[in-house]
Amino acid sequence: MSKYIKQLFLHKVTYLLLAVYIWLLTEVATMCFDIKAENGYFTADFLYPIVNYSIFYFLILLVTAVQYFGTFQKYSMQEALDALSYRKGEKKQVLCLLLIHVVLTVFLMGYCICLYAVSFHVSSDFLWHILSNIMVNVGMCGVLALVIGKCLSIPTSNLLRVLLLAAVICITSPIKNEINFLLNLDASIIEIFPENANFSVNGYLGYPVQIQRIAMIVFWIAIHLAVLAFYFHRSMKKIIYPSLCILIAIACLGIFMTPRTNLTGFGKEASLVYSQLHYRGLQQSEKKEADFSVEGYRMDLKASNQLKVKSTLLVENTGANDKPCAFTLYHVFQIKRIYNQWEDNLRYQRDGDYLYVYVPEGTKEITFEYEGNGCPFYGEYAGIYLPAGLPYYPIAGFHKVYDEENICFSQITLPKAVPFEVHVDYPGKVYSNLTKDEKFPIQERDRHSPQNFSGTVREVMLLSGFVNEIQYEGYRFLFPSSYNESRILDDIKETVDGFEAFEGELKESLSNKVFVWMPDINGADREAYFDDLVMCYMFKKEYLLNWYKEQYISKKEK
Repeated sequence: MSKYIKQLFLHKVTYLLLAVYIWLLTEVATMCFDIKAENGYFTADFLYPIVNYSIFYFLILLVTAVQYFGTFQKYSMQEALDALSYRKGEKKQVLCLLLIHVVLTVFLMGYCICLYAVSFHVSSDFLWHILSNIMVNVGMCGVLALVIGKCLSIPTSNLLRVLLLAAVICITSPIKNEINFLLNLDASIIEIFPENANFSVNGYLGYPVQIQRIAMIVFWIAIHLAVLAFYFHRSMKKIIYPSLCILIAIACLGIFMTPRTNLTGFGKEASLVYSQLHYRGLQQSEKKEADFSVEGYRMDLKASNQLKVKSTLLVENTGANDKPCAFTLYHVFQIKRIYNQWEDNLRYQRDGDYLYVYVPEGTKEITFEYEGNGCPFYGEYAGIYLPAGLPYYPIAGFHKVYDEENICFSQITLPKAVPFEVHVDYPGKVYSNLTKDEKFPIQERDRHSPQNFSGTVREVMLLSGFVNEIQYEGYRFLFPSSYNESRILDDIKETVDGFEAFEGELKESLSNKVFVWMPDINGADREAYFDDLVMCYMFKKEYLLNWYKEQYISKKEK
């Protein structure tokens, strides 16, 4: 082994590999200390170099592997004369480079832990999030670079090797993103890194590392290992090694193909860009008020690979037999079934966000069962982001969902406050403008049992992920825990001092408000004023006080 390590460190490409790694460490430190020096909000940006620059480490490691393994091909005869098995030598080469990569990855993890611990107060969940990003974006992608490099070193033709290397670099680099977007291609299976690696970090997610992307990376590792296993062991007796790799690849492909919410894609139908393009030039239905009344909701939500919802509406005055009742429901959710209190399936017609449900006389309950990847508004393993004003639950009547003139989603609320009972099946803590049922202490409750919320409101917000809550002087503020808490607390104190100067009805309007910082999610700002909820861009006094006054006056005039 020492022979191969010596050869590796004498190899000229290794110096480029180390240079890229030192650059990555420098960028991490620079961004970390810049954030600390400016006392800024965006500590989540600490992950920026880990995710975005790791692609350069991947490409340099790939070139290093091809050059290193290709160079050793020339010495196979000399190794044979030295009584060394050629196959044994091949394994030692792979093990040598893999060992160095693992050492560098572990060093980066320790480096980031120390750097972050010195600069910020970080929750254990977010620290694990940082480490998982390193393990996936640097560690796993680095292993993939090694096995690809080993496979590309097999051809004896230098020209063929260069052509294959160039092809791999093109399909794993950001170059393909523009092509995919222009041609509307779904290239998820070859997206080793997030397709839009430079997207604005959503503070409630950081840079998400989803199970599907891990499965896709392992899939390609297994495919290349199958090729190498067959190359190393050509006897039928040892066909078990490539067979195992193929089985692993098939299992990972199955996981990858499972329907899920895409949280980082730029050119996908589930992304914000496609959400906006869906409405471009689309003739939206004219606003149509319901001629029946909704008196309450019972909702069961499960956030797993994607959002699954069972929403029961308590309705009155549905009228004559088989009367069509109009509803608005965000178009990305696929309806599985609609039925009444007698379990009778109801006919319906759907056109985008709008649908007619044919309701028989005497119907008191209408239940919708649906699921989907409502991105940029989502509910899945990584978190929940269901802002108020979005029809992720059926709303009576036809309402404009997207405001193309102002390039934002519309603010849709019920005509009156009605009782909501909401049950959310999600392992993490969920936040809402509804009151949470706290009959049992959290430590005595099953971690995976549904979390219950209730209240009489005109809209419902559900939020989970890296969420922090500060209650100060009777005011409740929700914000991303991946942001600088001490900096935000300073702004909250200044803002609350400003609230104290309000008088009369303006002051009273603050009493039941929940203030939620809605950061970018792939570039989408959500700012809205509701009866019991304020979704705003930030908590700075100079922004929030003036904006709140404007929204309150505008609401009152209406």
